[in-house]
Amino acid sequence: MKNKKYIICSGLAFADQEDMEMLHQYALDGWIFKEFKGICYVLYKEEPQDLIFSYDMQKVKKEEQEDYLRIFEEAGWEMIPCKDNTLHFFCAKNGTVALHSNSETRSEQFKTVFYVSLIITLIGIILFIGSIKMMLPNVFAGIGGGCMGGGGVLLAGSYLRLQHKRWIFYLTFTQAVKVLVVGALLILISEIMPDAWSVIRKLSRLIGICFTIFGGMYALTTYRIYRDGKESRGKKR
Repeated sequence: MKNKKYIICSGLAFADQEDMEMLHQYALDGWIFKEFKGICYVLYKEEPQDLIFSYDMQKVKKEEQEDYLRIFEEAGWEMIPCKDNTLHFFCAKNGTVALHSNSETRSEQFKTVFYVSLIITLIGIILFIGSIKMMLPNVFAGIGGGCMGGGGVLLAGSYLRLQHKRWIFYLTFTQAVKVLVVGALLILISEIMPDAWSVIRKLSRLIGICFTIFGGMYALTTYRIYRDGKESRGKKR
């Protein structure tokens, strides 16, 4: 494992440019992005290289793959293995013409993400309101809060991308841990509230779950970057 490391993707809807620049900085240090597994960039130790990275989001039919790859290869971009047939990563020598110079092309690729996150958020709202109105077990409020928190953040990010904008919001590892701790404390406080405060207790739990998910996600994605001293990603261009 000394010659391999995993970096969790920060979410292409929010920090795609920052992630690509981070991978560029790693390549300059001899850690080359070679494959994408699950939600992780897999980097291998090699000789330092001045490489840039990009991605494309579209479903490519099997019979169209050859033509699809040839277009990028002729432009100087090499595909990086990824099991997801709707997400494709590429690398090229620094100075190669960008994959997507048109922001509208990039934005349109987030339509599917937007609709999926919308459904997740709506399910969360229904579960949370149902837990209050119908006095359902607290687990429904927890699940609803999780769906609302995770789905809502992704919904906001993908919506802005469809509007040709970006939600540039980035927490350092230390800041993410603080948000996580605040969320955990809110959940703990909600557990010791009296039954008479059921609505306040569930709202406190909802906010706590959202904070915990948000802080936890950022802590996971930034820990390795924090440890490797790469938290200045995106600032060097």
